[in-house]
Amino acid sequence: MRRWISLLFVALALAWAAPALALEAGEFALAPQLGMVTLPGSLGGLFAADFGYGAGVAYGITDLIGLEADFIYSVHQELDRDETGPLDLVHFVAGIGPRFNWQNRVGVLYLGAEFAMAFLRYQARWPVGDDTMSDDNSAHGFGGALSFGGDFFVANGFTIGLSGRAGGFASDLEYRHLNQIDGQAGTYGYLAGLLRFTLLF
Repeated sequence: MRRWISLLFVALALAWAAPALALEAGEFALAPQLGMVTLPGSLGGLFAADFGYGAGVAYGITDLIGLEADFIYSVHQELDRDETGPLDLVHFVAGIGPRFNWQNRVGVLYLGAEFAMAFLRYQARWPVGDDTMSDDNSAHGFGGALSFGGDFFVANGFTIGLSGRAGGFASDLEYRHLNQIDGQAGTYGYLAGLLRFTLLF
């Protein structure tokens, strides 16, 4: 245990001493990201949280303000198979919006607002007597999310950080499953907690 604590202090010391800069005017950032995604609201009673991954690209307009576009892809399965039968929902979100940065010696905190689109692919299967019924629908959604997080300098031009997304979408997705004949996604929530690795150039 002491060994891990010592390594942590060394890493923090190196990060503190690194001659790093946050996203500044005229610079680009590329940020692969991965974490957990959940869909509360009308879809939250059907689908469990699941692993998602994606990437973000940002451009510094000034030292404090940037423009970021990102996407997150996740696949969700049913919460209760006995109630619904097997379900799958492919959920892809792409967003773009301003990002506001606050830099210090250790890293950078940021807050953003994104206009976003969601693309959904729904699949369900359930038994009816000796047969198996299925539903396979695709739809899209429009909405937005607030993004927030902190990146910590590891080396010049490289950070590791945590980020969150909180927002919602209005979707025209219609679905059926074992106990639902004419369900609609309507408005649903979107929450994501992500680990990000950012390259600045």
